[in-house]
This record gives sequence, C-alpha cells and structure tokens, in this order.
Amino acid sequence: MTKEEYLYAQERLLDEAMEGNLCQIKVYPAQNRQLWLMDKSYKTVGLIHRWLFFSDYLKPGLEPEERVFSVYTFASLLQKAVRYKGAEHPRRDFIEFAEEALHKMAEKGIVELLTLDNGFLAACIKCTGKRTADIEAGKARYEDAKALREIELQDNVTLLTRCFKISTSS
Repeated sequence: MTKEEYLYAQERLLDEAMEGNLCQIKVYPAQNRQLWLMDKSYKTVGLIHRWLFFSDYLKPGLEPEERVFSVYTFASLLQKAVRYKGAEHPRRDFIEFAEEALHKMAEKGIVELLTLDNGFLAACIKCTGKRTADIEAGKARYEDAKALREIELQDNVTLLTRCFKISTSS
C-alpha cells in the first residue's frame, strides 16, 4: 500500500468510525460490551479501535486477531478526528492520551498490549486462540519492559521511604 493509499484508507476509516453507525461492523460481543462500559473520555479511541481491527481499511486480508496497530496509529486517528470536529480534544498530548486509553482497554480485556521491534507500544485484539510469532514476541517484550518498570518503581518507593524515615528521625 502506498503512502497516498494508506492516508486515503485512514480518512475513510475515520469518516465511518465517527459517523456512529456501529451496527454496520461485526465485532466480538464481549469486547463490544466492554467498549460501551468505558469512561466517556476514551470512547473515541474505542470507536477507532472497532474500525481498525474489524474493517479492512488499513490491513486488508488479515483476521482481526492478526492485526497490530501502534499507539501512534491510534493517536494520529484521534488527532484527525479532533481536527474534523468528530471528537473532543483530550486536553493533553494525543500520544499520551492514546497510550492511557489503550492501557484502560487492556485492563478491561479488550486489547492486549505489546512492544513492537522498534520499541513502540502497540495493541492487538484480545484473543484466546493461537497468536502469530510476531505477536507472541511483542507480548513477551512488553511483559519484560513492564517487569523492569515495576522493579524501578519499587526501587524508587524504597528510596523515598528511606529518605522520609531519615528526615523524620532527626
């Protein structure tokens, strides 16, 4: 797909996603229910999610379980939706907001997070079936990075606790 075709596909996807006619698209019922239970501020990312994974605009020929989209794809589509007055501005950085929304969607079991080869956060649809090797490797990279972040956070908390004890003992 050329750059122009990709941008045109994004425009078509965004137009249909923001129309609100969600009955046109087949989704997994449990994930659909969880999307509607999400906080209102994340609804636009949820609508974009439905069209990314269940339409053939950006990655034709792949099943929804095989599609992976980076946080930058979600953020750029959100930014376009805001620009065309189809969504409310998140009042902060689009990438940060899209990342937060993807984490909320992962907590609800809608998507699974993974880290791409280039180190960027990405999401694939939650699935209990067999995954591709790329998705499995990305999920493993994400879990490794998550474990390192938790260790770093725990070390920082320990350090702050020690500093607090020292400052209050004097």
